[in-house]
Amino acid sequence: MKSRKYGIDFVISVNRTALDDLNLKKTANKTEMTCNCWVCGGNEKVGINLEKGVYNCVRCANNSGNMTDLHIALQKYGNDRDLDRTAAEAELDKIFDSLSDEQKKNYMDSLEAIISTPKYASVLPIEKRDKIYSRQIELLTLSDIDYCELKNRRKIPDSVITDKGYRTTPVMCEEYIGEKAVLTSGAVRCENDGDPSPYYYHWFKDRSPLPGYYTLPDGHIAMVSRRPAIMIPVRWRHGEVSLFQLRYRDPPKDTAGEQLKGFRKYAWFTSGDKETGCQITGCEAIHHTFSVDKQNEITPKEVAITEGPLKADIANCYWPMPFIAVAGINNLCQLPEEFTWLKEHGTEVIKVCIDKDWLINPNVCKGTIDIIQMVLDANMEVDFCVWNEDRKGIDDLLVDYGPDAIICKHINSDIWATTAKPWFTDIWQNVKAKQKAKKQEKES
Repeated sequence: MKSRKYGIDFVISVNRTALDDLNLKKTANKTEMTCNCWVCGGNEKVGINLEKGVYNCVRCANNSGNMTDLHIALQKYGNDRDLDRTAAEAELDKIFDSLSDEQKKNYMDSLEAIISTPKYASVLPIEKRDKIYSRQIELLTLSDIDYCELKNRRKIPDSVITDKGYRTTPVMCEEYIGEKAVLTSGAVRCENDGDPSPYYYHWFKDRSPLPGYYTLPDGHIAMVSRRPAIMIPVRWRHGEVSLFQLRYRDPPKDTAGEQLKGFRKYAWFTSGDKETGCQITGCEAIHHTFSVDKQNEITPKEVAITEGPLKADIANCYWPMPFIAVAGINNLCQLPEEFTWLKEHGTEVIKVCIDKDWLINPNVCKGTIDIIQMVLDANMEVDFCVWNEDRKGIDDLLVDYGPDAIICKHINSDIWATTAKPWFTDIWQNVKAKQKAKKQEKES
């Protein structure tokens, strides 16, 4: 980190106009700032960590990344510019290099000050998170309403509902459930069956190291309570529970039957909005429907990718294809490392199963292009999955029509460079132009 020329505060200064429009604020913690989310619209929901050079929205699942991602997002929000990572990094370096020596020194001094600031507790390693979250699953239940949603509406078999560990968010007795989940998790083993509780309380001293939990003023440990939602375990490469994604029940409707605004369907199970809570930054956020043996770590030759852990779980019920899932089409920052790992351990083809609205939504189309490029950069090949049926997602398609309805378009590096990438790019530019024209027409 010390080798960086500048920190995220420099990116903030470059994009200050856009951030002021988003109500950028300082917090009591000198290493953090907040602003409104440009994706979900949540007030003060985006936390910008000056120390780590990352940002994250605590409410929506589609807005997080490092300082380059922040520059890309804010240039899109404030100036309607589309930058790729290479262009964004080059632009930031060029602006920084154009500063006076004194200005450069100020940014470098502020970076050193942030680095030397005492740190809050880091997020727990995934092995310990898995122990606590697994115990949390044992202590919580799945409500009848959420069971019917999964069983009857989403067509998930009972065995899968049980195996995946879906639960309903707690709404009462949060201190009791949270502390019990931690203290009885088995994440710490003491010699001679000693009392492990002092170790746990030390972990949570001053601030929680576990998303979804926070430290009470008296030192006890609490779990956040949210409005009713299905808790979907996000499982890592060896089956460990790394995080939970929340799937809220359908938003209430007004007297005219219209859904009330301001409600989002998906969010992370996080306590980042609590003073002593913990964001998901640093957690493994790619979901796997398969588990790789730790001894040999051989991955399947073909792996499918889609958006959303629940969607991947459902698709895997009706198609014996191992899936990975990102939280959303804009949340791709962990994919390059994931694709490299898959390639190194045996995977040859990635089946890209993105929602059908990539044909009409410029953000989904651009995310699709990025995913295909990442797969090819990892020296794997792509099967781009499309279908003719009127179903938006791969999960609904497989439930209603089965895997025979999937049409795979094979793409390798040569096909991508000569025909596929120009074709995708034309679609993206046309869709983007239509959206812009529609927005201008609405404003006029």
